[in-house]
Amino acid sequence: MAPVELEGGPFDVIVVGGGINGTGIARDAARRGLKVLLLDKTDIAAGTTSWSSR
Repeated sequence: MAPVELEGGPFDVIVVGGGINGTGIARDAARRGLKVLLLDKTDIAAGTTSWSSR
């Protein structure tokens, strides 16, 4: 996998996983004024979260 350059760093919080818990943590941190990076290997909420709500 090729390295990716991200603009806007450095970040206060890096959240790995965009399910319900990861997005909730990222949202809470952002609302508190922290600079957040949310990473997921696929699309946000594409895994267990989306399957359990069908």
